Amino acid sequence: MNLKLELFVDCDWTIRQPSGHGRFIDYPDQQKVIEGADKALQCFKNKGYIILGVTNQAGVAARHKTLKNCIKEQQKTLKLLPQLKGIIFCPDYGTTCYYCEQHYFSEVTSKTYAGEYRKPKPGMILQFKTSGSSALMVGDREA
Repeated sequence: MNLKLELFVDCDWTIRQPSGHGRFIDYPDQQKVIEGADKALQCFKNKGYIILGVTNQAGVAARHKTLKNCIKEQQKTLKLLPQLKGIIFCPDYGTTCYYCEQHYFSEVTSKTYAGEYRKPKPGMILQFKTSGSSALMVGDREA
């Protein structure tokens, strides 16, 4: 039996950061890859990992950015880091979940995990972790 390998990577301050002086990415093009992140992701991809980004995007609920710009931000990250299969994000304080690929996005909220989507709660990972897989989570701080 082949065990599926999955890597969940926190996006902000782990693989990407604002390209300006701010603490947050306010616009889709205002981001850059953290040095070495692309090489690290490629190493995992070469070992057979399916790699998904995960990110809290409460700036949407706080009206610092629109949902449309948030989706474009994730799609820009996917363009910069093609090693990622997709990005899962929570645009509020834990009740809603979206999945985004470079040319596709969808709300994927499940009643099972509603209220558990905002990291460090595990809702985004639990919803997308494949049964029978071995999963790792990498981020910029301990949960």
